[in-house]
Amino acid sequence: FRLLAESLKHDTSLSWQGTLNEKDGISGTLKAQNLQPEILKSFVWKNGVDLKSVSSSVKGILSLQNKVNADNKKELFYAFQDGLLTFEKPQISTTKSLQLSADNLQFSSFNYNRGNTPEGKLRLQNAEISVSSARLSKLFTPFIRGNKNLIQEMDINGTLTIKDKDNNPTLVFNKFFLTTEPDKKEPSKQKITFKGYTENNGEINAIGPVTLSPLAMSLSLSFDNIETKSFLPLLSSNPVARYSHSIIKGKGKYSFPQSGFYGSVETTDSEIKTEDKTLLSWKKADFSTVIYKSAPFSFRVEKIDIDQPVLTWDKTGSRSIPPDAFSDYLNTIVPIANLPKNSSKYKYPFYRFKQINLINGELFVKDENNPEQPAHYTNLKGSINSSQ
Repeated sequence: FRLLAESLKHDTSLSWQGTLNEKDGISGTLKAQNLQPEILKSFVWKNGVDLKSVSSSVKGILSLQNKVNADNKKELFYAFQDGLLTFEKPQISTTKSLQLSADNLQFSSFNYNRGNTPEGKLRLQNAEISVSSARLSKLFTPFIRGNKNLIQEMDINGTLTIKDKDNNPTLVFNKFFLTTEPDKKEPSKQKITFKGYTENNGEINAIGPVTLSPLAMSLSLSFDNIETKSFLPLLSSNPVARYSHSIIKGKGKYSFPQSGFYGSVETTDSEIKTEDKTLLSWKKADFSTVIYKSAPFSFRVEKIDIDQPVLTWDKTGSRSIPPDAFSDYLNTIVPIANLPKNSSKYKYPFYRFKQINLINGELFVKDENNPEQPAHYTNLKGSINSSQ
């Protein structure tokens, strides 16, 4: 058989040709060009996904057959196999906190039959993705139907912007590449590979198993030349996190949704500061065995070696006993905005630095006796043990 159809209004063309027999039903190659995107959208997505596109097309094997169902009644069964679905200039959104556009969206190796979730290999070219940090767990929502994936594999490139809670663009990847493939060790998961580039030649690489629904991952992570201003505000609302800056590199393990990191970090040209005051700066520091968890919050470091630190200690208004006064100073440096409200019920310290080594440092001390000319100490060196 051969079926042809055209729509002059939308310049749509359709052809379906193949074989027809009593045993196997109808089966043939379906081709459609310049389809209204809403038609293909309803074929793939249910309500909740807003998709707009200039045009769409489809190609694949469409089969129809009368079969006896579980109630011993004849019912029309359909199957679409080895399909290629294309959306030109798509724009996708699920909420105001997730926006996605691209030059081209394709589902290849697309299969769909009655009673099963459609699935295929996704490709997005020159994508522009914007997502709120609070909604990162929903990043792949447009490609999930119910509790099942629409995606067997992914190949996405473009730009990615992660916004803070005030909707400010904070972490921006000017270029990123993301691919997934079936995980051979765990069939229910996929293996994800991510490479992203930030401003000033920063680079982040990640690889590991991921589950898309619900989103969960455990990744081997490496990063180089990353400006902390691009991500610290995503982790803490404390002003110190917003105004401080450092260039970091490191590697380790990252997990989500727990948002935990285990590894090592090197920092250079660092300043811990509020809006109008620098509290601590250093030229270089190595953080060995860093353990970070977001919920409940915990930040621990086995050893910190700080080269050329400059400490600015304002004792004005602090407690009179020196250890207490220095403790007050440390509390101004360490962000505490994200600590649990009922912190007393937790049996462990939220911060723990087992050993801090200072090398070739400087210390400025300001108090009521010398508010304009703080005392200046040089060649500062030594260790602080078991700080928490």
